[in-house]
Amino acid sequence: QHIGMTKAFKDKTLTQTVFQMKTPKNYHYFYYSATAENLIKITRGTKRKSKVMVCLENYRQDFPEKITFAHQNIDLTISMTILP
Repeated sequence: QHIGMTKAFKDKTLTQTVFQMKTPKNYHYFYYSATAENLIKITRGTKRKSKVMVCLENYRQDFPEKITFAHQNIDLTISMTILP
């Protein structure tokens, strides 16, 4: 699958950088925290509306302890948590 050009944006509060990648059918957005220096969210959808969102939380040793997948059009959420 061909991936188009990637763009980077800073949010208004400068707390995160957003990378936008265009694919033939949609867009992928990668949200990177400037303060924690971690990937915090990935979304896929159109320019105006996301369809699927992946949230990464509670990083420990550069690995998220919790990963949540949420579909925006249907009631579907999957959460994975590392057990101690």
